[in-house]
Amino acid sequence: MDFSAGGAERSSFRDAMGEHTNEGRYFEIKEGQRTVLAYSMAVNGRVHTVSLATILFEDANGGTRLTYAEQMCVIPPNDGAEGRERGRNTVLDSLTRYLAGDMERTAQQT
Repeated sequence: MDFSAGGAERSSFRDAMGEHTNEGRYFEIKEGQRTVLAYSMAVNGRVHTVSLATILFEDANGGTRLTYAEQMCVIPPNDGAEGRERGRNTVLDSLTRYLAGDMERTAQQT
């Protein structure tokens, strides 16, 4: 992963549905303020969603408020926005637990 403006990332994992691959590119990174990225998600080599996401970071009572906004194009057939929302919420919940010290980093990127 190259976490810099113009940088790219690729990650994958396998589950009962098959091989999931995520590929993305970072367009803007303003430390402590905003990250803008575009990415695609595929299962078994077939792209099913393409997204543009903006992540905002704001001071909040001695902590940080994270605001996530995403514009997504769904390419049928797939489980639509509901499946993506479940996945995104799982990732954000894991991030919350990780930052609270409740879990170790276990993901491997390819």
